[in-house]
Amino acid sequence: MKILLYHWKAYGNRFLCKQLQLLGHEVKEWSNSAVMLDEDNSLEAVQKELKKGYDLVFSYNYFRILALACHEAGTPYFAWTQDSPMLSLYDKTTYLETNYFFCFDYEQYEGLKIRGIEKAFYCPLAVDTETLEKVSGNCTSGEIRRFGADISFVGSLYSERNMLSSMDGLPDYVKGYFGAVVEAQLHLPSLRFSNAQIPADEMNRIRNYLNFSGTEESKVRYEELVENLIDRDVTVRERSEMMKILSNWKGFKLFTGSDTSLYPDISNCGTVDYYTEMPKVFQNSKINLNTTLRSIRSGIPLRILDVIASGGFLLTDAQPELFWFFEDGESLATFQNFEEMEEKIAFYLQHETEREKIIRNGRQIVKAKFDYKVRLPEMFKLAGI
Repeated sequence: MKILLYHWKAYGNRFLCKQLQLLGHEVKEWSNSAVMLDEDNSLEAVQKELKKGYDLVFSYNYFRILALACHEAGTPYFAWTQDSPMLSLYDKTTYLETNYFFCFDYEQYEGLKIRGIEKAFYCPLAVDTETLEKVSGNCTSGEIRRFGADISFVGSLYSERNMLSSMDGLPDYVKGYFGAVVEAQLHLPSLRFSNAQIPADEMNRIRNYLNFSGTEESKVRYEELVENLIDRDVTVRERSEMMKILSNWKGFKLFTGSDTSLYPDISNCGTVDYYTEMPKVFQNSKINLNTTLRSIRSGIPLRILDVIASGGFLLTDAQPELFWFFEDGESLATFQNFEEMEEKIAFYLQHETEREKIIRNGRQIVKAKFDYKVRLPEMFKLAGI
């Protein structure tokens, strides 16, 4: 097939293109920032490109402009989600018959099915295990010193985001309410506070102070937007608390572009390139930590697969779908709270044999169930294409 792959800054785009080509498809990577921004001239640009004759358009995440152009041309459009929340999934264009949705999060998938979208499928994310293994295993002595650590964390702290509790214009009562909701979830990491738990009278009061701009094309509910804001705040606080704890651990390295001035005892090693450097961090760290964005309800984030495929030992918070594929203590390690996180850090730092066993078992599972070579043929089969 001749495939147009919409290229943006999604992690893994390069791998996706390569693997589609290995399956025998002719793939053109095409980029246009106007599509992401939903600008007025973006639809015309996609329509012009599609006149070159494509059998399929493919993108990570969903873009309404691509959907509109594909529907007009009668071209199937594959949208493989890797983010949550994704407000574009509430757009009216999701009902177009040329759309095929592949959701990495089962709750996200269920939400589309409940809304009557027939061509929605559950489809966890994938990795290029062969390439990640090659990159992570090809380290110079200098890179081993630079990337090696007892404990590491790669990712944003999201400290640049404005917290609900500090937003201008919100009365102290509303700030206090949100603060209490966030605090409750910090003490119960497995808790997912839904908008259904916010009393209707409280939600009506919140409406007086929080307004969201939107269009008539979107079916997103106000309550969903509020919940997404709460999820964001919990993530910021959660990562902040984790950094405070890890600042007491010698041998911890943080790889981030976020401001870490509040944590002077932490070694901030800056950002790393996703394709050429990040796998080397995972390979050369005794323990790789992960905390999942609270907005990801049940799915397995790409970072978890990246770590395991790169030959790294993973200690992560527990996501429901993890246990559909992995076993705690056998193919990865999980924690329910920060106290347990510290206990497991101490244990696994002292038990290399256990770490090696988990690394070995985890890689086998990822190769068998999460490699592009497995996932992409499954997608085409699900779609009947």
